[in-house]
Amino acid sequence: MEWKEDESPLFVDVPLDEMGREALEYGYDEDETYKPHFKRLVLNHQEFNLIDAFLLTFVEKFNVFIDRGEFSTLLNKDVLAAKTLTEKYAQQHPETKEVCDKLIKQFDVAIEYGSDVEFA
Repeated sequence: MEWKEDESPLFVDVPLDEMGREALEYGYDEDETYKPHFKRLVLNHQEFNLIDAFLLTFVEKFNVFIDRGEFSTLLNKDVLAAKTLTEKYAQQHPETKEVCDKLIKQFDVAIEYGSDVEFA
């Protein structure tokens, strides 16, 4: 059997309102009616691989395991701390800055809307 690298993307979703929460919870995220109600970031497998080790630190700090194909939620109460950690990580690891900046923008949306961040 030949080994093949996982090329699945990581979805990082932030509901903007109750319809957005409903879309993400019940799988309506492909329905055009619901799309304006959440903000989605898709990290391709190369982007995810750049920050995978960093995201594993969220297990200890926030009790959130983030991986492609796994559903997890970063609670809004932890978003600001996660943003701060991500900013520091990007400074220490310049090769991840572009990907971290995308993640930071999602955290900003979550802070603005008082929402959790959904990973899948």
